[in-house]
Amino acid sequence: MLIHVKMTRHVYEKMRADLNRPHDFAYERVGFIFARKDTADKDAILLLATEYYPVPDVHYIDDPKVGAKINSSAIRSVMERAYSSKECILHVHQHDHSGAPRFSRLDRLEYNKMIPSFHNIGGGAIHGALVFSLDNAVGLVWTSKHDSPEPVRKLTIVGYPIETLKPGAGLYV
Repeated sequence: MLIHVKMTRHVYEKMRADLNRPHDFAYERVGFIFARKDTADKDAILLLATEYYPVPDVHYIDDPKVGAKINSSAIRSVMERAYSSKECILHVHQHDHSGAPRFSRLDRLEYNKMIPSFHNIGGGAIHGALVFSLDNAVGLVWTSKHDSPEPVRKLTIVGYPIETLKPGAGLYV
């Protein structure tokens, strides 16, 4: 299955600006992208990003063992929006290096708990996570609560200049 995430340069730049802001105690920022799902092609899923939602500072938990930890209020607020809008939720964060990023072991453990729970809000939305490096990204999408995640195979930034990232296989395990 080809999973393709598309976002406007405006959404992308808003996300990058937020993820690059320093925090008083967290080592990294996290946020969420809301997206609409298009399944016109039976062999592909297109996720069209509609908005980037930065996690407010008050929702970060001071935990020096992790890069960033957010509280249940942050999760609840994005789930409430997705419930009412029927949008997909993509959790995003950034690793501060060039080249293909990887989800850390902790990222994978936490995503395997958090992302499937987003399916509890019902509807046909799918949910996932993206991690960006300074010049690339990888992602995983859960098409249902019980399915294993599928890799994002293509990420397109629409605007001038247009960018398409096609991460190689093996970056998602």
